[in-house]
Amino acid sequence: MWYINIAIQKRSYTKLPYHPRRLSPLIQGLLWGILIMLVLSSTLLFIIPSQNYGTMMLMLQVRGIFIHFTFYMFIQLLAQNAINQEINLQLERSKTNRIWAQYELLKQQINPHFLFNSLNTLKYMVENQNLKAVDFILKLSKFYRYTLKNRQLNTISLGEELKILKIYNYLLITRFEEGLHIDIQVKEFFKTTIIPPFTLQLLVENAVKHNVVSQTNPLFLKIYTDEEFVCIENKICAKKSNQYSMGIGLKNIRERYQLLFNREIIIVTENQKFIVKIPIIYECTDY
Repeated sequence: MWYINIAIQKRSYTKLPYHPRRLSPLIQGLLWGILIMLVLSSTLLFIIPSQNYGTMMLMLQVRGIFIHFTFYMFIQLLAQNAINQEINLQLERSKTNRIWAQYELLKQQINPHFLFNSLNTLKYMVENQNLKAVDFILKLSKFYRYTLKNRQLNTISLGEELKILKIYNYLLITRFEEGLHIDIQVKEFFKTTIIPPFTLQLLVENAVKHNVVSQTNPLFLKIYTDEEFVCIENKICAKKSNQYSMGIGLKNIRERYQLLFNREIIIVTENQKFIVKIPIIYECTDY
C-alpha cells in the first residue's frame, strides 16, 4: 500500500503540480486497498479452507482501509511539503530576477547621465576656447574607459571608486576652476570596502547641480569616512532656478543600496550643511 500510494500521488501531482486533486488519489488508493485485502483474504481461504474465519475477513478489510488512510495521509503530508518548498523556491527565484532586473535598469541609467553632462561641459569649454579642452578630452576618454570597465560590475572597491572620482573631479574643476573645491579624506583602511560603481560621482554631481558654483561663491565639498559611513558634505547654497534633472542622483543611489545590500543611505540637513552618509560595506552577500 505504501508503494501504491506513492505511485498514485506521483501521477496526480505530475498532472496538477500546484493544485492536486485530493479526492481522486484517495479513492484510487481505497479501491487498491480493498482489492489487495480481497486477494489476501481469498489466498488465506484457499490455503486454509477448513478454518472458520467468521468476522475476521471484515476486520481484515477494515484494517486494510485503516492502513491505506495512514499511508495516504503521511505521503500526502510529504508531497505537500515538497510542493510548498518548490513554490517558495520559485517565488525566491522570481524575486531575485526582479531585483536584478531593477538593478540592471539603474546601472543603464547612469551612463547616459554622465555622457549628457560631460558633453555639455565640453561644449562650454570649446565655445569659450578654453586651452584645457584637449586635456579635458583626454581625461574624459580615460574616465569613460573606467566607466566601460566597471559598468557591468555590481560593486567595486572604495579605492577604485576614488580613482575614478579623482578623474571626474578634474573634469569638474577644469570647468569651474576656483569655484569648486573637493577635499577627500578617506582613511586607507576603508579603501578595501565595497561600493556600487559611480556612487560618489553621482553625489558630487548632485551637489554641483543643485548649488551655486562660482568663483565669488565657491562650493566646498568634503568626502570623509567615519566608522560606519562614507560621508559627502557640502554647504547649502541652492540655485534659484531649477536646473533640468533626469531624476537619477540620490534616488538611484538609494535604490541600488536597497537592492544590493538591503541598507539605507542617510541624508542629514543641519546648520546649512547637506550630508549624505553611505553605509560602509565590508563584504557583499550575493542573492
